[in-house]
Amino acid sequence: MRKYEWVLFDADDTLLNFSLAARLAFSAMLSDFRILETELHFPLYKSCNNEAWRAYEQGDIDAVALRKKRFSDFKTKAGLRQDLDALEMNKSYLENLIKYTIPLKGAMELLHALASQHIKMAVITNGLKEVQRPRIQNSGMAPFFEFVVVSDEIGTAKPDPRFFAHAHAEMCFPDKQKVLVVGDSFTSDIMGARNFDFPSCWFNPESMPNPGDFCPDYEIRSIAKVQDIVLSE
Repeated sequence: MRKYEWVLFDADDTLLNFSLAARLAFSAMLSDFRILETELHFPLYKSCNNEAWRAYEQGDIDAVALRKKRFSDFKTKAGLRQDLDALEMNKSYLENLIKYTIPLKGAMELLHALASQHIKMAVITNGLKEVQRPRIQNSGMAPFFEFVVVSDEIGTAKPDPRFFAHAHAEMCFPDKQKVLVVGDSFTSDIMGARNFDFPSCWFNPESMPNPGDFCPDYEIRSIAKVQDIVLSE
């Protein structure tokens, strides 16, 4: 009997190449607003974006505020024209992000392999509703998933236990030890899984040091390794 019946995948930088898509979408957004890009712009935006997402995941701001804050902070710190509309910048960025939906290498092959062995799969993502579902659909991965949970739609984000409780209910409450959470974020995916008693697999392709005080059940460098974990008897 297999150890796992369900696999809950994070989306960005676990199944989808978000890092590349974000870089391309950001440049396209600047072009839309006729802003001449410099080498400092994207690192500055990433810093503002990461700060906004941390605040969101900690419950300090909601998804509406996140949309505005990251670009409002960016345009201020970058010294851009203050008449630029942060929400319109966000809208352009998200529209371009949808265009650049790029699966990570090996992700599609992994989904085919798990599906062929009747493993149930779903996506659990901290993301914005207007972009995550279209990106998953555009990737060609949507048919593999029983459901998709988007934080913006349910009003709570990983690592909040309520997010994982929602996913557990979507699965009709299987044995938690039969559910494997796979994700690249130690703080949202791995700590969130641990706090809800789900086994976890940390996708850590860059061999980053463990920032926590515990070890995940598994740690992998290649997403393809999930197949070995899940399909082992």
